[in-house]
Amino acid sequence: MYLSAWMVIVFLALVAIGYFLVRQHRLLEPLADAQATRASLKKNRKQPFAEAMHFWDTLDWNTPSGQQPVSIAEDFPRYGALLNALPYAEAEKAIVSLLKKAAHKERLDLYRYFVVLSKEYWHNPNAISTNERLYAVVLRQVVQCNRLDSYERKSAQETLDLLNRNNPGNLAEDFIYTTWNGKRYHLYTLEAPYTLLFFYNPECHACQRVLEEMKQDKRLTKAIQHQELTVLAVYIDADEQVWKNHLAEMPSTWIHGYDKHQQITLKRSYDLKAIPTLYVLNRDKRVLLKDASWPQIASHLFQSLP
Repeated sequence: MYLSAWMVIVFLALVAIGYFLVRQHRLLEPLADAQATRASLKKNRKQPFAEAMHFWDTLDWNTPSGQQPVSIAEDFPRYGALLNALPYAEAEKAIVSLLKKAAHKERLDLYRYFVVLSKEYWHNPNAISTNERLYAVVLRQVVQCNRLDSYERKSAQETLDLLNRNNPGNLAEDFIYTTWNGKRYHLYTLEAPYTLLFFYNPECHACQRVLEEMKQDKRLTKAIQHQELTVLAVYIDADEQVWKNHLAEMPSTWIHGYDKHQQITLKRSYDLKAIPTLYVLNRDKRVLLKDASWPQIASHLFQSLP
Protein backbone atom coordinates (compact mmCIF):
# COMPACT_ATOMS: atom_id res chain seq x y z
CA MET A 1 0.00 0.00 0.00
CA TYR A 2 2.74 2.38 0.95
CA LEU A 3 4.59 1.50 -2.28
CA SER A 4 1.53 2.35 -4.37
CA ALA A 5 1.12 5.69 -2.61
CA TRP A 6 4.73 6.58 -3.26
CA MET A 7 4.37 5.63 -6.92
CA VAL A 8 1.35 7.93 -7.24
CA ILE A 9 3.25 10.79 -5.60
CA VAL A 10 6.24 10.31 -7.93
CA PHE A 11 3.94 10.11 -10.93
CA LEU A 12 2.17 13.34 -10.00
CA ALA A 13 5.51 15.07 -9.41
CA LEU A 14 6.74 14.05 -12.84
CA VAL A 15 3.51 15.31 -14.41
CA ALA A 16 3.91 18.66 -12.64
CA ILE A 17 7.53 19.00 -13.76
CA GLY A 18 6.57 18.12 -17.32
CA TYR A 19 3.77 20.69 -17.34
CA PHE A 20 6.14 23.34 -16.00
CA LEU A 21 8.74 22.63 -18.69
CA VAL A 22 6.15 22.69 -21.47
CA ARG A 23 4.71 25.96 -20.15
CA GLN A 24 8.15 27.54 -19.98
CA HIS A 25 8.88 26.45 -23.53
CA ARG A 26 5.65 28.01 -24.74
CA LEU A 27 6.41 31.22 -22.89
CA LEU A 28 9.84 31.41 -24.47
CA GLU A 29 8.59 30.61 -27.99
CA PRO A 30 7.30 34.16 -28.72
CA LEU A 31 10.56 35.64 -27.47
CA ALA A 32 12.57 33.32 -29.71
CA ASP A 33 10.27 34.09 -32.64
CA ALA A 34 10.62 37.83 -32.04
CA GLN A 35 14.41 37.56 -31.90
CA ALA A 36 14.41 35.51 -35.12
CA THR A 37 12.12 38.07 -36.80
CA ARG A 38 14.35 40.96 -35.77
CA ALA A 39 17.39 39.12 -37.10
CA SER A 40 15.56 38.38 -40.35
CA LEU A 41 14.48 42.02 -40.75
CA LYS A 42 18.01 43.19 -40.09
CA LYS A 43 19.32 40.76 -42.68
CA ASN A 44 16.63 41.79 -45.20
CA ARG A 45 17.47 45.48 -44.74
CA LYS A 46 20.99 44.71 -45.87
CA GLN A 47 19.89 42.76 -48.94
CA PRO A 48 18.75 45.70 -51.15
CA PHE A 49 21.98 47.57 -50.39
CA ALA A 50 24.05 44.46 -51.14
CA GLU A 51 22.09 43.95 -54.35
CA ALA A 52 22.76 47.55 -55.37
CA MET A 53 26.48 47.20 -54.66
CA HIS A 54 26.74 44.04 -56.78
CA PHE A 55 24.09 44.82 -59.38
CA TRP A 56 26.56 45.20 -62.26
CA ASP A 57 29.06 42.50 -61.31
CA THR A 58 28.40 40.50 -64.50
CA LEU A 59 29.47 43.34 -66.81
CA ASP A 60 32.58 43.11 -68.93
CA TRP A 61 33.99 46.52 -68.09
CA ASN A 62 36.24 46.70 -71.14
CA THR A 63 33.47 45.98 -73.63
CA PRO A 64 31.31 48.77 -75.12
CA SER A 65 27.73 48.95 -73.85
CA GLY A 66 26.22 47.73 -77.12
CA GLN A 67 28.26 44.53 -77.04
CA GLN A 68 27.43 43.55 -73.46
CA PRO A 69 25.72 40.17 -72.83
CA VAL A 70 23.05 42.04 -70.82
CA SER A 71 21.08 45.13 -71.81
CA ILE A 72 22.26 47.91 -69.51
CA ALA A 73 19.52 50.26 -70.69
CA GLU A 74 16.82 47.70 -69.86
CA ASP A 75 18.29 46.91 -66.45
CA PHE A 76 19.00 50.47 -65.36
CA PRO A 77 15.39 51.32 -64.37
CA ARG A 78 15.43 48.40 -61.92
CA TYR A 79 18.78 49.59 -60.57
CA GLY A 80 17.51 53.16 -60.31
CA ALA A 81 14.32 52.09 -58.52
CA LEU A 82 16.41 50.03 -56.10
CA LEU A 83 18.54 53.09 -55.27
CA ASN A 84 15.51 55.37 -54.98
CA ALA A 85 14.16 53.06 -52.27
CA LEU A 86 17.41 52.97 -50.28
CA PRO A 87 18.39 55.49 -47.60
CA TYR A 88 20.29 58.36 -49.26
CA ALA A 89 23.66 57.45 -47.69
CA GLU A 90 23.47 53.88 -48.99
CA ALA A 91 22.32 54.97 -52.47
CA GLU A 92 25.15 57.50 -52.60
CA LYS A 93 27.69 54.84 -51.64
CA ALA A 94 26.40 52.50 -54.36
CA ILE A 95 26.62 55.21 -57.06
CA VAL A 96 30.12 56.31 -56.02
CA SER A 97 31.29 52.68 -55.98
CA LEU A 98 29.90 52.05 -59.46
CA LEU A 99 31.40 55.15 -61.07
CA LYS A 100 34.76 54.80 -59.37
CA LYS A 101 34.97 51.24 -60.65
CA ALA A 102 34.06 52.36 -64.16
CA ALA A 103 36.55 55.25 -64.03
CA HIS A 104 39.48 52.91 -63.35
CA LYS A 105 38.88 50.74 -66.39
CA GLU A 106 40.87 51.10 -69.59
CA ARG A 107 37.84 52.31 -71.53
CA LEU A 108 35.42 55.01 -70.32
CA ASP A 109 32.56 53.90 -72.57
CA LEU A 110 30.56 52.40 -69.73
CA TYR A 111 31.30 55.33 -67.42
CA ARG A 112 29.82 57.77 -69.92
CA TYR A 113 26.90 55.44 -70.63
CA PHE A 114 26.00 55.21 -66.95
CA VAL A 115 26.09 59.01 -66.70
CA VAL A 116 23.70 59.31 -69.66
CA LEU A 117 21.31 56.73 -68.20
CA SER A 118 21.44 58.47 -64.83
CA LYS A 119 20.36 61.71 -66.45
CA GLU A 120 17.48 60.03 -68.28
CA TYR A 121 16.28 58.28 -65.13
CA TRP A 122 16.90 60.83 -62.37
CA HIS A 123 16.78 64.16 -64.22
CA ASN A 124 13.89 63.60 -66.59
CA PRO A 125 11.11 66.11 -65.83
CA ASN A 126 8.48 63.74 -67.24
CA ALA A 127 9.53 60.71 -65.19
CA ILE A 128 8.16 59.73 -61.80
CA SER A 129 11.63 58.40 -60.98
CA THR A 130 13.18 61.90 -60.90
CA ASN A 131 15.63 62.21 -58.02
CA GLU A 132 17.82 65.33 -58.09
CA ARG A 133 19.80 64.31 -55.00
CA LEU A 134 21.00 61.07 -56.60
CA TYR A 135 21.68 62.77 -59.94
CA ALA A 136 23.77 65.32 -58.04
CA VAL A 137 25.87 62.42 -56.70
CA VAL A 138 26.56 61.38 -60.30
CA LEU A 139 27.47 64.92 -61.32
CA ARG A 140 29.91 65.31 -58.42
CA GLN A 141 31.69 62.15 -59.55
CA VAL A 142 31.90 63.47 -63.12
CA VAL A 143 33.38 66.77 -61.90
CA GLN A 144 36.03 64.87 -59.91
CA CYS A 145 36.93 62.41 -62.70
CA ASN A 146 40.26 63.64 -64.12
CA ARG A 147 40.08 61.19 -67.02
CA LEU A 148 37.14 63.03 -68.57
CA ASP A 149 37.77 66.05 -70.76
CA SER A 150 37.37 69.57 -69.40
CA TYR A 151 34.14 70.22 -71.34
CA GLU A 152 32.38 67.23 -69.75
CA ARG A 153 33.48 68.24 -66.28
CA LYS A 154 32.54 71.89 -66.79
CA SER A 155 29.11 70.97 -68.12
CA ALA A 156 28.53 68.70 -65.11
CA GLN A 157 29.56 71.49 -62.73
CA GLU A 158 27.15 73.93 -64.37
CA THR A 159 24.28 71.48 -64.05
CA LEU A 160 25.26 70.75 -60.45
CA ASP A 161 25.23 74.48 -59.68
CA LEU A 162 21.76 74.69 -61.20
CA LEU A 163 20.50 71.78 -59.10
CA ASN A 164 21.77 73.50 -55.99
CA ARG A 165 19.76 76.66 -56.68
CA ASN A 166 16.29 77.30 -55.28
CA ASN A 167 16.18 74.16 -53.20
CA PRO A 168 13.51 73.93 -50.47
CA GLY A 169 14.65 75.91 -47.44
CA ASN A 170 16.86 78.26 -49.47
CA LEU A 171 16.06 81.80 -50.57
CA ALA A 172 14.76 81.97 -54.13
CA GLU A 173 16.87 83.63 -56.80
CA ASP A 174 15.65 87.15 -57.49
CA PHE A 175 14.80 88.17 -61.06
CA ILE A 176 13.23 91.07 -62.96
CA TYR A 177 9.96 90.65 -64.83
CA THR A 178 8.31 93.13 -67.20
CA THR A 179 4.55 93.71 -67.25
CA TRP A 180 2.33 94.41 -70.28
CA ASN A 181 2.80 98.19 -69.90
CA GLY A 182 6.60 97.98 -69.88
CA LYS A 183 7.11 98.43 -66.14
CA ARG A 184 9.81 96.31 -64.53
CA TYR A 185 9.68 94.73 -61.08
CA HIS A 186 11.83 92.47 -58.91
CA LEU A 187 10.42 89.23 -57.53
CA TYR A 188 11.37 90.42 -54.06
CA THR A 189 9.10 93.50 -54.30
CA LEU A 190 6.06 91.22 -54.07
CA GLU A 191 4.54 91.17 -50.61
CA ALA A 192 2.37 88.18 -49.81
CA PRO A 193 2.24 85.36 -47.25
CA TYR A 194 2.84 82.94 -50.15
CA THR A 195 4.00 83.43 -53.72
CA LEU A 196 3.32 80.88 -56.43
CA LEU A 197 5.69 81.14 -59.42
CA PHE A 198 4.31 79.81 -62.69
CA PHE A 199 6.92 79.72 -65.48
CA TYR A 200 5.16 78.96 -68.75
CA ASN A 201 4.51 79.50 -72.45
CA PRO A 202 0.84 79.99 -73.43
CA GLU A 203 1.26 77.81 -76.53
CA CYS A 204 2.66 74.87 -74.56
CA HIS A 205 0.03 72.11 -74.27
CA ALA A 206 1.20 70.97 -70.83
CA CYS A 207 1.07 74.59 -69.66
CA GLN A 208 -2.48 74.96 -70.95
CA ARG A 209 -3.57 71.81 -69.11
CA VAL A 210 -2.05 72.88 -65.79
CA LEU A 211 -3.33 76.43 -66.23
CA GLU A 212 -6.87 75.11 -66.67
CA GLU A 213 -6.54 72.99 -63.51
CA MET A 214 -5.43 76.06 -61.58
CA LYS A 215 -8.19 78.28 -62.99
CA GLN A 216 -10.82 75.71 -62.00
CA ASP A 217 -9.52 75.33 -58.44
CA LYS A 218 -11.82 77.40 -56.23
CA ARG A 219 -9.40 77.14 -53.31
CA LEU A 220 -6.79 79.02 -55.31
CA THR A 221 -9.30 81.70 -56.29
CA LYS A 222 -10.35 82.10 -52.66
CA ALA A 223 -6.75 82.32 -51.40
CA ILE A 224 -6.00 85.10 -53.91
CA GLN A 225 -9.18 86.99 -53.01
CA HIS A 226 -8.27 86.82 -49.31
CA GLN A 227 -4.73 88.08 -50.11
CA GLU A 228 -3.19 84.93 -48.68
CA LEU A 229 -1.42 84.11 -51.93
CA THR A 230 -0.03 85.87 -55.00
CA VAL A 231 0.43 84.09 -58.32
CA LEU A 232 3.21 85.44 -60.56
CA ALA A 233 2.96 83.97 -64.06
CA VAL A 234 6.20 84.50 -66.02
CA TYR A 235 6.48 83.95 -69.76
CA ILE A 236 10.03 82.70 -70.34
CA ASP A 237 10.44 82.75 -74.13
CA ALA A 238 11.58 85.51 -76.47
CA ASP A 239 8.52 86.31 -78.59
CA GLU A 240 6.76 89.04 -76.61
CA GLN A 241 3.84 89.19 -79.03
CA VAL A 242 2.95 85.53 -78.42
CA TRP A 243 2.68 86.33 -74.72
CA LYS A 244 0.54 89.44 -75.28
CA ASN A 245 -1.78 87.60 -77.68
CA HIS A 246 -2.77 85.18 -74.89
CA LEU A 247 -2.95 87.57 -71.92
CA ALA A 248 -6.74 87.78 -72.16
CA GLU A 249 -6.91 84.05 -71.43
CA MET A 250 -5.08 84.44 -68.11
CA PRO A 251 -6.80 85.11 -64.75
CA SER A 252 -7.00 88.83 -64.10
CA THR A 253 -6.23 88.33 -60.40
CA TRP A 254 -2.75 86.99 -61.19
CA ILE A 255 0.34 89.10 -61.82
CA HIS A 256 1.66 88.65 -65.35
CA GLY A 257 5.16 89.34 -66.59
CA TYR A 258 7.75 88.18 -69.09
CA ASP A 259 11.50 87.80 -69.07
CA LYS A 260 12.20 90.61 -71.55
CA HIS A 261 15.96 90.13 -71.76
CA GLN A 262 15.94 86.34 -71.23
CA GLN A 263 17.99 86.74 -68.09
CA ILE A 264 16.32 83.84 -66.25
CA THR A 265 17.26 81.53 -69.11
CA LEU A 266 20.72 82.94 -69.82
CA LYS A 267 21.76 83.09 -66.16
CA ARG A 268 20.04 79.76 -65.48
CA SER A 269 18.54 81.28 -62.37
CA TYR A 270 15.89 78.56 -62.32
CA ASP A 271 15.96 74.98 -63.55
CA LEU A 272 13.49 75.23 -66.41
CA LYS A 273 14.25 71.92 -68.10
CA ALA A 274 10.53 71.62 -68.84
CA ILE A 275 7.49 73.85 -68.61
CA PRO A 276 5.36 74.60 -66.83
CA THR A 277 7.60 74.87 -63.78
CA LEU A 278 6.03 75.82 -60.45
CA TYR A 279 7.57 77.00 -57.20
CA VAL A 280 6.01 77.99 -53.89
CA LEU A 281 7.73 80.66 -51.77
CA ASN A 282 6.92 81.91 -48.29
CA ARG A 283 6.71 85.55 -47.18
CA ASP A 284 10.52 85.83 -47.04
CA LYS A 285 10.85 84.32 -50.54
CA ARG A 286 12.23 81.11 -49.11
CA VAL A 287 11.46 78.09 -51.29
CA LEU A 288 8.85 75.70 -49.90
CA LEU A 289 8.26 73.59 -53.00
CA LYS A 290 10.51 73.29 -56.05
CA ASP A 291 9.40 72.19 -59.51
CA ALA A 292 6.27 70.56 -58.07
CA SER A 293 3.08 69.46 -59.80
CA TRP A 294 -0.14 71.37 -59.24
CA PRO A 295 -1.72 68.52 -57.19
CA GLN A 296 1.37 68.47 -54.94
CA ILE A 297 1.23 72.23 -54.51
CA ALA A 298 -2.50 72.28 -53.84
CA SER A 299 -2.20 69.52 -51.24
CA HIS A 300 0.61 71.31 -49.42
CA LEU A 301 -0.61 74.88 -49.79
CA PHE A 302 -4.24 74.59 -48.84
CA GLN A 303 -3.40 72.63 -45.71
CA SER A 304 -1.23 75.56 -44.61
CA LEU A 305 -3.79 78.26 -45.36
CA PRO A 306 -6.69 78.95 -42.96
